Amino acid sequence: MTTSTPAAEQRAAERVAKRSRRDAVAEKRAAVEAYLASMGSQQTSEPNNEVVVDETRGELWRKEERTILVEEAGFLGRSLYRACLRSVNVLRPGNQYDEKDFKAREEQQYSEDHAGGAVIFSMEPPVNRDNELQSRADYYYTHMRENYNSDSQCLDRDPWKEHDVEVFLHFLRTGEKRRRYVLKDYRFKDPYRSMYDAERIKQFETRAADLLRDTYEANGWLLQSDIKPEDYDTEHDPDFDFEDDPEEKLPKV
Repeated sequence: MTTSTPAAEQRAAERVAKRSRRDAVAEKRAAVEAYLASMGSQQTSEPNNEVVVDETRGELWRKEERTILVEEAGFLGRSLYRACLRSVNVLRPGNQYDEKDFKAREEQQYSEDHAGGAVIFSMEPPVNRDNELQSRADYYYTHMRENYNSDSQCLDRDPWKEHDVEVFLHFLRTGEKRRRYVLKDYRFKDPYRSMYDAERIKQFETRAADLLRDTYEANGWLLQSDIKPEDYDTEHDPDFDFEDDPEEKLPKV
């Protein structure tokens, strides 16, 4: 008889949730398709009928695409989180360079305490290997948790804005960059570089950009890349009120 581990139970729960989301999307798709079919079968003279059908189909696509991308974003975020968590576990026991630093500090403290043959008690605490290594791991674990919880929620808005996607992508790329830097800075090997899938992130970015463009067009918004200098209001420059008038003369004192 086998006993399932917490990790296995979590993966099973994620699969169940994923199937539930997929079934929900399928139900919405079937309902909208049925609605569109009923509209197509009705003989109407209203000129806006085709427009309504197109708008409904566009809305359906945006909802489906956002659902797919939210699921993909969750996978990418969890992948980074697991890589960071495992990297913290790599840091925890220390390495030969940590031990070398501990010994050097112990020797320095001993030489300072016994300078000139006299015993002098140093005010600095003695080297405590386990405490220092645990404190270092705790620091990076807390930092990781705080940033993950805040940055991973940037896609909760519906509909998405450009800034939402930019924050999420920055979270992924900067998080991976910092993870690698920390391991390198403490001179540890990095066994988790392969967990970062740059191509998959790029594909997410491309699909998210398509969704954003369609969403902005549907709402009559302008993307930053579409805003031209002439789109800004230049009829009145507020700084003009504070500019010096060449014809204005200062009163004599």
